[in-house]
Amino acid sequence: MNYFKNLSEEQSRLNLKSEKVELATIYDDLKGSIGNANKGFVEATKLVSKAQKEVKKSISDNKTLLKELDKAEKLIKDIGLDSELKKVQKAQNQVKENINELDSYLTNLITL
Repeated sequence: MNYFKNLSEEQSRLNLKSEKVELATIYDDLKGSIGNANKGFVEATKLVSKAQKEVKKSISDNKTLLKELDKAEKLIKDIGLDSELKKVQKAQNQVKENINELDSYLTNLITL
């Protein structure tokens, strides 16, 4: 009877060792996934930061352009070139839309 008790204990001990090895193997597999996830996180963070900088620059460029278009509009009105006025106003509207959309992009990027 003692033989069977020892055999049962030995079997339990072997099962535990097997489970420990299996758990260690699973964790080793997960370490690679963890590394990849972290690498992806770092890369995504860099891309979001770069996108924020690019959007801010584009907003600045568009605002500068809008100021120039405003000056052009005033000059065109002063000299009475109605045909050119519509072109400048169309460009102003497009630039304003660009700024609004870029502002929206920036807001979304900041909330990420």
